[in-house]
Formats: sequence, C-alpha cells, structure tokens
Amino acid sequence: MEVVNIPGSKVSEGQVINEYVGSAPPNGTDLHRYVFLLYRQPKKFTFDEPYHGDTDAQRGTFLAEAFAKKIQFGEACCWKFFPLPI
Repeated sequence: MEVVNIPGSKVSEGQVINEYVGSAPPNGTDLHRYVFLLYRQPKKFTFDEPYHGDTDAQRGTFLAEAFAKKIQFGEACCWKFFPLPI
C-alpha cells in the first residue's frame, strides 16, 4: 500500500495511491523478498505518477528509489522485509 500526504500521525486520513496487494509469487519461481519502506515526507505534494496496476508485471515497473528521489523524501527512516519461499 502506498499512502502519502498523511497529516501528522493520522494514517487513515492520508491519500492512498495504491491499495495493498498481498503476496502471490508465481508458481515455479524461487524465493521472493517483499519490502516495506517508510519515508518522512517533507511537505505535501500532488501525486502525478501513472498508476502501475496490480499484476506482477505492472507492479514490477514501479521504482521506489526513483520515486523517493523525485519527491525528495531522502533516506527511508524505517524498513521491513520478509522472504516468501515457493
């Protein structure tokens, strides 16, 4: 899930960019790693990126690092990942 423009700590009042799509690696593939990143947002902004979609092929085209650099988020302040074997 991508949420931006969160007022203070009120996550439920932020702007949802993409809904959460659970893990579903394709059969016959190796270990997959899922990463969650949290950035401090320096100021409110207008989200004008194209929607990347919910399929594996579409989701794989979103580059979090490039997006964070464009919006000037700086370094991620928190992160979490989990491996999911097939």
